[in-house]
Formats: sequence, structure tokens, C-alpha cells
Amino acid sequence: MIIRSKIVKVTVFTCLLSLIALASASAQLAPTLKAPKNEPLETYDNPPAPPRKMETSPRMISQFGAFTSFQANVDANGNNILGDAANECSISVDPTNGSKMTIAWRQFNDVTSNFRQGGWGYTSDGGTTWTFPGVLENNVFRSDPVTNSNEIGQFFYLSLQSDVNLSFFCDDLWRSTNGGTLHQWRGHLAESDRCSPRACVRNARCGHQRQSFYRWRREQLLLRSL
Repeated sequence: MIIRSKIVKVTVFTCLLSLIALASASAQLAPTLKAPKNEPLETYDNPPAPPRKMETSPRMISQFGAFTSFQANVDANGNNILGDAANECSISVDPTNGSKMTIAWRQFNDVTSNFRQGGWGYTSDGGTTWTFPGVLENNVFRSDPVTNSNEIGQFFYLSLQSDVNLSFFCDDLWRSTNGGTLHQWRGHLAESDRCSPRACVRNARCGHQRQSFYRWRREQLLLRSL
């Protein structure tokens, strides 16, 4: 019994050493790097891609267990647009009607250019079909989309914006009162807050009148991505 107990202790100790060694190896394989403090997180590199002939293919429908996902960045006929791209998606749901949703993303009209714009799509049937109206402003450099909705079903779109002539970035806020079909510009953040895209949209009630505003939070990013 004594010998067996010692063997068990040695085996457990060996396993612990193996786990520690594995953890150390994993840490070495995936080192973390600190972001440069003086380097901007976004860079205006390429100009907008030149116009091209639009070609399409069937939209993507992805099945995962009991869940089905439908492509959102589609053309007017619901088809995939060949040669474009989108990323950094942010989705919001109308709390008064769960079938209405809107998604904001960085829109790349052509994969040959990293020029990105503020694209979005909306649905009124729970995501089975999507409409992609275009971008907030044509040929305006945008990034870091953030969306939210309030208690009466209005959608909000916060977008980091700049252009080749500007040495800084600023966020501006857009609002949709018709289920995401159209967004109207509501204002921009103060210049002193321009350096960080970490913002979240909040809604407040002022007397009997609802109004939207944005609060700067450096420690939290709301609905940053899916």
C-alpha cells in the first residue's frame, strides 16, 4: 500500500509538471504584443476603388445545427456581390419587434483596395432576407461601426470617420426611425474625444421628449462585433 501510494503521488506530480510545461509552451507559441502608443489605430491607405461592373452569385446560407444564417451584404435581388467585402459587424434588434434588425459593417467595395466605408443592412422578417441600401456617405473613409436601438425601436449607428486631408478621426452619430431603411446624421463627438473608437450609444428621456446622446467610455465597447 505504501509503495502504491508513492507511485500515485509521483504520477500526479508528473502530470502537474506536464500541464505546467504545456502552459508555458502555449504561452511561448502565442506571445502578446503591446500596441504602439503613438501610432494611430486606423490609417488612410488606399483611395476608393474605381467603379467596376457588378457581378453576382447566389447568397450564402449557412447551417449550424438548428440555426440558419443568411447573408446580409447582398444586392437588390438578394444575391452575393462578387469582389466586395465586409467585416467588423455590429447588430441591433428592435425591442418592440424582434423581426426588425439592423447590421452595420465596414464596407469594402473592392477587395483590391482597403478603403472602407460605413455600410449597413436591415431586415423585417427576422433575418431571412436582408436589404443592403449602400453606405452612409459615398467615398468617405469610415471604420469601427457600433449600433444600438432604444425602447421605441429607433436604431443608432456610431461611425469613426476621417479623410485623407484630416490628421485625426472623429465619431459621428446617425439615427434611423424607419427600421434601418434610412439613417440621418445627428451630430459628432467633441474633438477632445476623437482619438478612441471605444464609445457606446445610450438613450435618455428628457421630460416627455426622447433624445439620443453618446457617452464616451474608454473601458467598454458596446456591440463591437458579432
